[in-house]
Amino acid sequence: MADLQQSATWVSYSKRADLYADRLAKCGGSVDTLDLQASGFRGNSHVPLMDKNSDAIAELVKTWIGN
Repeated sequence: MADLQQSATWVSYSKRADLYADRLAKCGGSVDTLDLQASGFRGNSHVPLMDKNSDAIAELVKTWIGN
């Protein structure tokens, strides 16, 4: 599997998401982001709760909601 962080498409999406999060924060919004690959998860699709490691992803979301 290719490293997603090196994909030109992903780099573009990630930069746009970061800009959007920065704008929301500047307007007083609360923004949290999670980079699954940087957190050690591999092979996830755009629907992480449908992937083989969905239990681990669900636990991350549950913890985040608890905060």
